[in-house]
Amino acid sequence: KEEEEEEEEGTTLIRCSQVIQGHTESVNSLFLSGGYLITGSDDCTVKLWENEVFECMQSLSKHTPGVTSVCAPREGEILVSCSRDNHLAVWDMESFECCSYFQAHDKDVNCLAAVNETNVVSCSDDGTVKMWNIEKCTELKAFVGHKSKVTHCLVASGRLFTSSNDNCIRLWDLESGQCTSTIKAHRGTVMSLAVHQNQLLSCSRDRTVKLWDVNTTECVKTFQGHKNTVSSVIFVDGGIAASCGADWCINMWNLAEEKIICSGTGHKNWVHQLCGDGTGRNGCIYSCAKDKTIRQWKLAL
Repeated sequence: KEEEEEEEEGTTLIRCSQVIQGHTESVNSLFLSGGYLITGSDDCTVKLWENEVFECMQSLSKHTPGVTSVCAPREGEILVSCSRDNHLAVWDMESFECCSYFQAHDKDVNCLAAVNETNVVSCSDDGTVKMWNIEKCTELKAFVGHKSKVTHCLVASGRLFTSSNDNCIRLWDLESGQCTSTIKAHRGTVMSLAVHQNQLLSCSRDRTVKLWDVNTTECVKTFQGHKNTVSSVIFVDGGIAASCGADWCINMWNLAEEKIICSGTGHKNWVHQLCGDGTGRNGCIYSCAKDKTIRQWKLAL
C-alpha cells in the first residue's frame, strides 16, 4: 500500500514526497539496487518495491525472527539478508527463491556489506565480524577485536570499517584480516558509519554525529542536534550529510559549517536507517522506521 501525505512535512529544502506502507512491523533496513527499493523488517520479510511507483513487487520470507540488513553483491542477480535468527539467506533475484540459508553467528546478525560479487561481511551481537563466500556458504575470515556487540560494517576503498557497542570504530585490512586502526570514537555505542573518499562519518547513542579523517583517524568535527540516539548517517555528497534516530527526526547537516540546514519530520517512531539515491543535493533520500513505514524525501539543497 502506498500513500501520499495530505500535508507536506518538512521544509522546501526537504519534503516528504511518499509514504510507503506494506510491512506489518518495524522496518529496520533499506537500500536501492537494480531498480528496486529493498527493505527488511521485523515482520520477517524482505520486500522489493518498484522504484518509481513504489508498488511491492516481491515479498521474501525465510527468517524468523526479523530481518536486520540486506545487501546485493551482484546487482539484479543475488540478494543476501541477515536476521536475529543468527542466519544469512541468499536469494536468487530472477526466481526470488532462497538458494541458501545458513548460520553465520552465535547471536543476532546486525549488518551486511558486500565485498565483491561472491563475498560478503557480516557483524553480530556475538562480537565478531566474518567474511563469507555466499556461493559455497563458507567462512573465509574472522575479524576479531571488538569487545562487545558489533553494530555496523561497511566496505569502502578496499577497507573494512566496523562499529561497536564498545564505543569504538575499527578499520581492517580485508586481505590479512588485521585491524589497522582503532578509534575510541564516542561516549556511547557507535550505531552506524558512512564513508566518502577520505571522510568517515559516525553516529552514536551519545546523540552526536562525528566527522573523521580516514587517513589520520582524527576527529575533524562533532555535530550536535539530535535529542536521542542517532541510528544512521549517510553522505548526500562531500559537503552534506543526513542523520536520523530515536528522536523521530531526519537532520540535514552542512559539514563545513557544522550546522543543521533543515530537518524532516513525519515518522511516528524511531527512524532506523537512511539511504540516498546517489544524485546529491537535488535528489532523494529514503528512511525506514519503527512506525512500519518507509518515506521518500525530496531534497532541494
